Amino acid sequence: MYKDYLKINTGSADKKSVYTTVKIPAQVPIIEFTGDVYSGDPIPTNIDTLQVGPNSYIGYSGGITDLIDHHCNPNCYLHIAGVRAILYSLHEIAAGSEITFDYSTSSTETHDTWKMNCNCGSPTCRKVISG
Repeated sequence: MYKDYLKINTGSADKKSVYTTVKIPAQVPIIEFTGDVYSGDPIPTNIDTLQVGPNSYIGYSGGITDLIDHHCNPNCYLHIAGVRAILYSLHEIAAGSEITFDYSTSSTETHDTWKMNCNCGSPTCRKVISG
């Protein structure tokens, strides 16, 4: 995987992102999300999570995966197997590029139960990310 080649861009105090220092080939695993797994309904509402199943979530790990941003035209996707979530490259990613994925692709929530504003800057931005 490419974990050792991912770095945090701290360009501004309120916005951090993750970028790669090397070229990443298409369709390869990049990094696994490794936070605590929460199952059942309801899950704690005071934590940020990544949904990996209808009632399964991975919490933040305190690591670099917590900072990977959403993008409406991402360069990565999640492969979910059980309660494991591994980020894969969609296509070749150039060195220096930000690593992104579409947050809505792992959610089984409805538009009414989960949504957030999007400011990704893509010409095809949906403006709202939802399940």
